Amino acid sequence: MNGDRARSDGFLLLCLGALIFVATGFLMITAQGGIGLDFKLAVYNSARCLFEHRDPYNPADLLQMYRETGGKLPPDCCGDLETLLSETRYVYPPTSFAVTLPLAILPLRVAFVLWTLLAAGGYITAAAMVWEIGKAHAPRLTGALLCLLLANSGTLICTGNASSLAISLSIIGACCLLRERAVVFGIVCTAMSLALKPQDSYLIWLALFLMGGTVRKRAMHTVAVFAGATVPVLLWVWHIAPHWLSELHSHVLYMIAPGGMGDPGPANVLKRGTMAYTNLQSVLSLIRDDPRFYNLASYAIGLLMVGIFAVVSLKFQSDKEDRWLAIAFAAGVTLLPSYHRNYDAKLLLLTIPACALLWSRNGPMRKLALFVTTLGLLMPSDLPWAIYLALTASLKLTGIWQRAYFYSRALPIPCAIAIVSSFYLVAYTISLRRGDRSGGLTRSPRSRASDMEHA
Repeated sequence: MNGDRARSDGFLLLCLGALIFVATGFLMITAQGGIGLDFKLAVYNSARCLFEHRDPYNPADLLQMYRETGGKLPPDCCGDLETLLSETRYVYPPTSFAVTLPLAILPLRVAFVLWTLLAAGGYITAAAMVWEIGKAHAPRLTGALLCLLLANSGTLICTGNASSLAISLSIIGACCLLRERAVVFGIVCTAMSLALKPQDSYLIWLALFLMGGTVRKRAMHTVAVFAGATVPVLLWVWHIAPHWLSELHSHVLYMIAPGGMGDPGPANVLKRGTMAYTNLQSVLSLIRDDPRFYNLASYAIGLLMVGIFAVVSLKFQSDKEDRWLAIAFAAGVTLLPSYHRNYDAKLLLLTIPACALLWSRNGPMRKLALFVTTLGLLMPSDLPWAIYLALTASLKLTGIWQRAYFYSRALPIPCAIAIVSSFYLVAYTISLRRGDRSGGLTRSPRSRASDMEHA
């Protein structure tokens, strides 16, 4: 009876979070006045360019397509024009068109409604899958964490960014492959996520590959599906835009250059608003504001963490439960080495099953797992940041208080995600080492009881 009540409570929390997620997302769309630039340019008009045999990596072609589909140029006197011109520099790989091209045959508003419904429905589906996993270990805890995250994820609906769908596809794919349910669907979802925004899913794929066994085979099947869907599109892009590679490279450099929209340096900290960065460059640039330093250092830290993970995964055999710790680490470390914003941090939905698993184990990491996971979910959250920025917007600070406010804007999100990644890397390593020595003593009572019944 207590177990049924706990699952009922957890499910109600999940439903509450989903309702708030949908409500806040559509309220944000209304507040911003309709379709945002991320969808108009980066998703719809770029695909429309390719559909009409124009170069989507050419800012002039993309701007012209934007105007032909009803877009208007803002006045030259405000920063909106600069933002628009920056957005015309398409920074996604050509594989993304394998997912977005079908939208090009639809009118803009119809395509936006479809994309928005897919983004909202996809993330709710991903949350429901996580609930199915976590409820076996800690239903109330899983429901509470899902409610916290969903209630603060409305940006996935309102921005129209490629992340809106790529993150959900990556989570759904990982859940399907690890649970060995709806495997074909999981393979397709993972392949689509890799095609749409590989920087949000490539380390999730790598974690699946390193797990070995059937999961590794499924990961290789994903590569086959990815190649089959994207190679024809890539050849088409190369035919229409033979210089796309150099154009893409110049756009990325423009975006992350000092003063650019993606500049992680200290000069850009107070301009980011609620769209804060998760990557380590935004922290390391406070030590030395030089791209040659903070980029190299960020990549080195990320590579070191992934290298340790790879060695541990290949050296020790993991069971099905330990794999959720691995996926939690992969979700966190994905956000650290390269450019990501706080809406990408919704990928941390994958840390909830690992937290529920550790909570169900009577070990010293039980409460620490809850604290770290909650920290990771809360810091990039939409509503707390919006409230904090609204309350501090009119403050006139000087001296040490001004510096403290500056650090409060620059450090919390990337530092919290670094803590999450480090914690789950340690938890995964400890669990595998103990399991290897003791034959699974770290596994949950439920799993050991199941093994005894089979024996």
